Amino acid sequence: METPLIIVFSVISILALIPTVIFYTKSHRLKDLRTLRLGRLTIGFLASLFVLFNGIMGIIFAANYNYHREVIVVILIIELALFLIPAFMISFVVPIGIVILTVKMWRRESHSLANLILPAIMLVFFLVDWIYIRVSSLSEGWLWLQLLSYIYPILAFYLLWQFIVFFFSSWTYGRRFRKKFAKYHVILGSGLINGQHVSPLLANRIRAGLALASPETILVFSGGQGKDEQLSEALAMQKYAIEQLGFPEERTMVEDQSRTTFENLKFSSVLI
Repeated sequence: METPLIIVFSVISILALIPTVIFYTKSHRLKDLRTLRLGRLTIGFLASLFVLFNGIMGIIFAANYNYHREVIVVILIIELALFLIPAFMISFVVPIGIVILTVKMWRRESHSLANLILPAIMLVFFLVDWIYIRVSSLSEGWLWLQLLSYIYPILAFYLLWQFIVFFFSSWTYGRRFRKKFAKYHVILGSGLINGQHVSPLLANRIRAGLALASPETILVFSGGQGKDEQLSEALAMQKYAIEQLGFPEERTMVEDQSRTTFENLKFSSVLI
């Protein structure tokens, strides 16, 4: 019995090894790491590696099942946990974390509608979940809603997939080699407290730019002036870096015309 199992697991391992190498090679040859393709390649690599690992373990355990029975149980429990923990995180921990983060941002940052977008989306999803659970008990007069409910699982799965891809894209991008020191560091602005003071979030962003700066690095502060702000975000950041952090003024540049992230990059590139 062991020989057929060893052959089966060997075939599985070989078939899994091929996509593992392909996904790994493609991800490391990817020129632009700022795309979601990096996340999809990472997911493909990890999935293939998972199958490859189980195939190799299957070969080892098939040779002497009785001897490795306890080890097999432990590995299966660990693998089950690897699937259940992310599901638990997405279902419970992430929504609770979003609520806590929103409260902190509302207390520490500017009171803007932008800070309420994410929790509002979460509330909408909870509401839709509640409707989806109860839709089967509705009368025939709600047939249109029952038909519409069939679309929800597809949409939910699509959004979950995009979230996972985005997560792995960000996670992989943060761990790939990047140039630590650059001549220019562009620091993007955000809403000012009382229209003139740098918020804790923005202050941390400035500190991060300074921490990675070399003695020759020039900081480019990018951010225009909002309707409720007394000065541009760029000037507020420059003032904070000079007065609070002691950064040399001659190594700073100000871009104070941008209104969007695209304009941040567009106008800053002109200065650089």
